[in-house]
Amino acid sequence: MEKQTERIIHGATFSGIFSTIGSVILVASILMFRISIITIIPFIFLIIGLIFLLSIELIEIDYNQRKIRKVLYFIFYKHGKWISFDNFDTLILGADHESFKMVSPVHPFFQKDFNLRAYDIYIVNSNDPTMALLFLSCNNIPLAQEKLKEYSEKLNIEMIDTIKQGWERARERERR
Repeated sequence: MEKQTERIIHGATFSGIFSTIGSVILVASILMFRISIITIIPFIFLIIGLIFLLSIELIEIDYNQRKIRKVLYFIFYKHGKWISFDNFDTLILGADHESFKMVSPVHPFFQKDFNLRAYDIYIVNSNDPTMALLFLSCNNIPLAQEKLKEYSEKLNIEMIDTIKQGWERARERERR
């Protein structure tokens, strides 16, 4: 028997409004500890800040009802609404690159450049580009291509591998 529901966990968000609120609450609790407020309030702030900071983002799929939703999950609370698969028609695999410079806190002349790569699969509605969800993020291309094919078959929707298309265009240019 096939799974009725599936969760694809993206992990702790560490970004967005909830993470920002969590960071502010954590800083406030640390300041309360430093000021020596000896009550339960700093502990409550610390716990609430951690809950907000460590909120988890995931995608839930209900295969029986053919619905999908993006969920922001706190310890006791889920936030997200169900959307029918019929609203989506394509899975797209693309690459996401981010570069940043890390400076040593001890010596400012020691710097290192970091390049991060993620291979993201988005589920989109080609007629309405605002209807797009980050479906899955992978660390390497073979895994991303495997998952793209797997979920395209499970959801019975078209797949587009922009990475493969880019390599094919590059090879074609080399042949000319």
